[in-house]
Amino acid sequence: MRNDSIEQLQRDTPEEVKVASQNSMKFERMKRGVLVVCETFAIPTREYNAEATENEIIKFIHSEGGLLRILYSEINMRLMNMTLEERGVFSTNVEKFLSFVLGEEEHEIDVIKIALKIYDHTQLVISQMTSVDEILSPRLDEAK
Repeated sequence: MRNDSIEQLQRDTPEEVKVASQNSMKFERMKRGVLVVCETFAIPTREYNAEATENEIIKFIHSEGGLLRILYSEINMRLMNMTLEERGVFSTNVEKFLSFVLGEEEHEIDVIKIALKIYDHTQLVISQMTSVDEILSPRLDEAK
């Protein structure tokens, strides 16, 4: 009886497979969207164009399935794989973008919300990384 129950749970109906596949595609689109936005922040600061970031976010929001949520893990991974200098450029550009969308011109409210979330999360991750470096660095030196 127990094996029958397990086998039943392991079977997927075609509808379940289709839903899982659609959900996986949505997830991949969300991941790709966040990564594209992150790429706009990685451009050297003197070349950074806040309007290009805004356009990518608007595309992301209005794409099929729309923006369900920001995948902060993608921002984390991006930041953790950057050098200190690259993180500085990224952070500066995020700040420039936030200033741009909070400026005089009108912007979609969703773009402003996303800008605030990205700024806040970027600052949090960089702060945490700095704290970890400050804690671990002396201990690593002692271990040498």
